[in-house]
Amino acid sequence: MPEVPQPGSVLVTAAAETVALTAAGFAAASAAVFGALRTASRRERKTEERDIGLVFLECTDLMAVSRLDGRIRQSNPAWTGMLGYSQAQLADVGLLDLVHPDDKDMAVSAVAKLHSSPASCPLLVRMVDSSGGYRWVYWTITAPPGEPVLIWSGKDVTAMKEARISLEQYASGLRSENESVNAQLRQLRESSDIKSSLLAQTSHEIRTPMNGVLGMTELLLTTPLDNEQKEYAETIRQSAESLITILNGLLEYSRLEAKQAQFEAVPFDPVAVAAGVRLLFSARAHQAKVTLTSDFSPDIPRSLSGDPHRLRQILINLVSNAVKFTRAGTVHLTVEPVNRDPGSVVLRFAVKDTGVGIEPDQLPRLFQPFAQANSSIKRQFGGTGLGLAICKQLVESLGGQLGVESQPGVGSRFWFTLPFQVRAGEPVPMPVPVAPGRKRVLVVEDNPLNQNLARHLLEKEGCLVQIEGNGRAAVEAVMRRQFDLILMDIQMPEMDGVTATELIRKTEKGHRTAIVAVTGGGPRADREQCLSAGMDDYVSKPLTRDTLQSLLRRWAGRVEEPEPVGAASKR
Repeated sequence: MPEVPQPGSVLVTAAAETVALTAAGFAAASAAVFGALRTASRRERKTEERDIGLVFLECTDLMAVSRLDGRIRQSNPAWTGMLGYSQAQLADVGLLDLVHPDDKDMAVSAVAKLHSSPASCPLLVRMVDSSGGYRWVYWTITAPPGEPVLIWSGKDVTAMKEARISLEQYASGLRSENESVNAQLRQLRESSDIKSSLLAQTSHEIRTPMNGVLGMTELLLTTPLDNEQKEYAETIRQSAESLITILNGLLEYSRLEAKQAQFEAVPFDPVAVAAGVRLLFSARAHQAKVTLTSDFSPDIPRSLSGDPHRLRQILINLVSNAVKFTRAGTVHLTVEPVNRDPGSVVLRFAVKDTGVGIEPDQLPRLFQPFAQANSSIKRQFGGTGLGLAICKQLVESLGGQLGVESQPGVGSRFWFTLPFQVRAGEPVPMPVPVAPGRKRVLVVEDNPLNQNLARHLLEKEGCLVQIEGNGRAAVEAVMRRQFDLILMDIQMPEMDGVTATELIRKTEKGHRTAIVAVTGGGPRADREQCLSAGMDDYVSKPLTRDTLQSLLRRWAGRVEEPEPVGAASKR
């Protein structure tokens, strides 16, 4: 005689374990129970139905058994706590009628699929509660094979769903903010590009007349003048140089601020650069009754790779300030290595003066743009206050540090460090001297004033000068005649200087003519473009006599006598 299952049998145990299962697990277990009950005896069914009923009542998840059309046959008490309905209220209620209108089509479709293919399916919908509000419920609906019922097991996931919605809304807000920020950044970039373009164009327009003012004034000073006339001409020259200095500062700071500055890595001698700056200010220091001295360590490597133009620019700013703010005192320039290994070196450059000094409370704002130690200093000595801000940005862009120590009435010491690569055993290239002689120079310039100025300056240097007004005419001139040097303007009608240079390089056979870009676009504004086109050098207007002499020495074969620089020098 077969053994009669007792409470605690496999069926009861399976039903009891559903309390701890997820909604999906409970629905699957319920379907298994239905199948087992079909094969059990009457006594077994009664016992198991009783125990399953206990589990059904105690389960904290929403549970319901419905007809195939969704009308509820039985529900558990969890509905009261979760959605506020009593079992009496749910009797014979269409479960799909409690679904939010926007979710109802999805629910109807899910139930219809179970009719045609009995299985289980998940369903996330909003259910109306007794107060008329909605709660998010995650259902697992199961259609037991051969049974005209559906088993519903649901969890209230309102908190999770609302949190997800909040996160999605927050993410959407962030995306909107990001889009707004990106739009603002695009506008800023466009504004920066417009500003840079405007500055470059303004620079060109200002430099063109300033080139004439400064150049002609220099020529005027070479002619016989009485003392009064020399004083007037010298005032004009100094005023023009001041305007150019201000313009250069504004353009340079604008490029650095916009991260558009370009840096080189070329061979150079740091001692020669520092000595050149000292020599540049020797006459000015003498006029100001300032003793300018220097001390260069013998341990400095003489062949480095870096940007000598930027190094010179920083030193010029610092030495210029030291001379300007020192009266009848001394300015001392030093260079020494502070860290050295076989392939690199860190050099410290320092400029110490016995000038007016700086108040301690003014030091923190000293390197800010358009700032000077105080308003009285600005009235007394002039200047835009951009020099030190430019120095700071240049030094930091090159991987160094800039600092200052100062005491009012005693003086100041500005210092900076820069790292360089050491070119061991490789000499720094120097201009190759050739036999002197009368040089033929082609000036390509569309402005008549600048044409006239270049002609006079070059003829005073003994050059044969030919003038062309645009790039196309310059190309034709080069095809007819050989030149020792071409001074090429960049912005010209018919054909610009860059295009003209590219054509000249393509047509050259054997002899390579030195081509130097002459532009009003600011210091090194288009340097890379010019060099890429085949130009050899780059200078900015105004074109002075000193600049022309330097270009002729370097590129037209006139010998430059280098200043002797020993292992250590002091003046």
